[in-house]
Amino acid sequence: MKNKVLFVSIAFPPKNDPECIQAGRYLYYLQKKDAWEIISVTSAIPTLFMPYDKSLEPYLGQVKRKVEIKVPENKYTNFLIRKINPHILERPDSKFLFHLQWKKVTKSIKNIDIIYSRSFPLSSTIMAYKLKKRYNVPWVMHLSDPWCESPLSHYSNKSLAYHEKWEKLCFNEADIISFTTKRALELYAFKFPDLKHKFKVFPNVYDPNEIIIRNSLSESHTKANTLKIVYTGGLANTRTAEVFINALNLLSIQEQELLSKLEIIFAGDMDAYNRGLFEHNKLNFLNHVGVLTSKEANKLQMEADILLVIDSKIKDARKNVFFPSKLLDYAIKGKFILGITEANSPTEEFIVKNNGIAFSFKDERAIADWIKKVLSDNSLIKGQKKIDRYFSAEEQSNELSQLFKQLLDGK
Repeated sequence: MKNKVLFVSIAFPPKNDPECIQAGRYLYYLQKKDAWEIISVTSAIPTLFMPYDKSLEPYLGQVKRKVEIKVPENKYTNFLIRKINPHILERPDSKFLFHLQWKKVTKSIKNIDIIYSRSFPLSSTIMAYKLKKRYNVPWVMHLSDPWCESPLSHYSNKSLAYHEKWEKLCFNEADIISFTTKRALELYAFKFPDLKHKFKVFPNVYDPNEIIIRNSLSESHTKANTLKIVYTGGLANTRTAEVFINALNLLSIQEQELLSKLEIIFAGDMDAYNRGLFEHNKLNFLNHVGVLTSKEANKLQMEADILLVIDSKIKDARKNVFFPSKLLDYAIKGKFILGITEANSPTEEFIVKNNGIAFSFKDERAIADWIKKVLSDNSLIKGQKKIDRYFSAEEQSNELSQLFKQLLDGK
């Protein structure tokens, strides 16, 4: 008889979002184990900023039992709330109505064996906390990013007190807390030394099935004598295209003939500041094509010669613990990776090990010079490294399955 796993995550396929895709990859391989029956607890479609994506349906596999909770939210209401009382959307986030409806889960699902939750959004974690208190079963809590220690969060004093309270409650109650990177684990081991025995790393992962798909396609669909650079993903807050566009402007001053060989495409959502950067640039080889489905983004990546990743600017090196999931999407395509990131970041470390080059946010001139060299000699971006199976969804789901068994055995 299979044990019942309650998989709690607002970010869940077939909604399209980087965390939805990560949840889907773990889900797909976890449910292939004979030991587990997966019951999902997620938000109903539509969910704001997580559009339905039919190409992610296969990740659902054999999930037959679902609890879908409506989270009535729209960007216009959120805009007004931020003007009137922004604290509402900070406790813990704009999807707070999700965890407030936890009793809908307990009315639908009477018995479970283990809880697995993924955040962000943090409302998923608080929902899992309430369900842990109700069912009294082991709980594995995954944080894709740091919580209160995140350098990207800017809470008011009262909201920070709220988050500190909930972070401590959840860390104390969870049986295991997992992080995306070793650096994130170390950050929290310093904050909660008495709890570090609970801490583990479960990284962002790639789907090994996509390597099979990649190998069935040609290496590039780029036009002859054209260098195609592609970026897929969001741009907001301190993650901006500004440094890259500035480098292109430096290049365009002297290299008009070379630039006729260059094609650059950005895809994904962006904030008003980044929209302005694209609207006001005068580079005819630079285009933004809007938000794509997962399938469309993968196709665009396969057509590239170079895949671009841009990190958020993080001044505190101790808190530079992020590992963008798109790095794995890029790496399995076998294409050269160009990164703009902080020195000694997890992103830089991965890129230099996996057929790429990384520049800092201050290196506009160096980025321009490097693109110029590649336009003259594309052998600089040839070659391909085999991606480490440590990042395989199949491998890490095996590890997660073993952890569930250990918790249920009381080890």
